[in-house]
Amino acid sequence: MMLDRDDVSSTVDALKSDQDDMSTIVDALKRNQDDKSITVDALRRNQDNMSVTVDALKRDQDNMRQLSTTVDALKRDQDDMRQLSTTVDALKRDQDNMYQLPTTVDALKRDYDVMSTTVDALKLDLEKERSRTAALEQRLNEMNYTMWHEICYKASNTRKTFSEAAASCREDGGTLAMPRDAETNAFLISLYKSVSYRSAYWFGLHDRREEGSFEWVDGSALGMYNSWHPGQPDNNKGNEDCVHYWNGHEDKWNDISCHVSHHFLCQAVPGTHCNRVIS
Repeated sequence: MMLDRDDVSSTVDALKSDQDDMSTIVDALKRNQDDKSITVDALRRNQDNMSVTVDALKRDQDNMRQLSTTVDALKRDQDDMRQLSTTVDALKRDQDNMYQLPTTVDALKRDYDVMSTTVDALKLDLEKERSRTAALEQRLNEMNYTMWHEICYKASNTRKTFSEAAASCREDGGTLAMPRDAETNAFLISLYKSVSYRSAYWFGLHDRREEGSFEWVDGSALGMYNSWHPGQPDNNKGNEDCVHYWNGHEDKWNDISCHVSHHFLCQAVPGTHCNRVIS
């Protein structure tokens, strides 16, 4: 079949048009390819940048680890500084104590001097007391005291009131005798009978502080033992506050006025020189 010219021309135009369209498409594809190349290059650059960033982050992480180690070291140093500060304070206190030490030593020296003076004074007092004791022992010997059961006793041959008799015994370094038991009581009776068989004798018992409450001259209570005459004590006429041996009445105890004068019995702490010893 024969194509006419117009159809051919139309076909050619269509082909040209298609060719133009293809060229346009090809150009678009080339541009797209260029854009993709640009994008790929950009992605590569971004990848490189990210690698650099990752490396930087890794380095920062390492730096952070080192920083943490440094911080821990600084904390340890801080603790050491605190301990050092405590040590310095302790050293300062020690230094202050060292400064005070000479003062303390001086005070101790003064105390030592005072103690030495006190010891010397005590030694002197001791020597005086020894001399006084020796003199007292000599006096006891001279005053005819008799030792019995480790106590020295004397029956006076003079008459005095109760208070005067007590004072006389004190001058000897003793007291009025205190027969606290039957054995001592019997010894005192035998002692005063050797001096004066018919005399009454004061001994150290009274109720001057409280009526009816008898006590020894050393302040101790009468106790369980007594040797009262029957019906005694009676505080006759309300003024009998001192006690004596009642001669002629079995040498029993009797309360009587303290102002009456009687012979008296003394006792004293023993030394080594009583006149004679009764076993």
